[in-house]
Amino acid sequence: MQVLVCNDDHVPKLVSLRNTCIACPSQWEGTLEDGRAIYARYRHGELSVGVGNDINEAVRNGMSDQALYASDIGNGLDGFRGDRGVLSTHGYPTPPAASSR
Repeated sequence: MQVLVCNDDHVPKLVSLRNTCIACPSQWEGTLEDGRAIYARYRHGELSVGVGNDINEAVRNGMSDQALYASDIGNGLDGFRGDRGVLSTHGYPTPPAASSR
């Protein structure tokens, strides 16, 4: 499954990204260049990304049909992704490591 539900003409650049949980689910929170929040989650082999005006909206959008991106990238039992590059591997540019906290 791969879903791109994005009405933006371009994918905004990430300016910050931090890992908030390493497993079950692995998740990241960050900020886009336009000031919106981004939330990425990896659980049951699915990577999903949501964007919103704040982190709560980004989380809701990431786990709904409003997801910016959703794709099965692992097996159904997988919930660990330690690498912050998981987003860039699947088409979303990440900021330099120095801006990650």
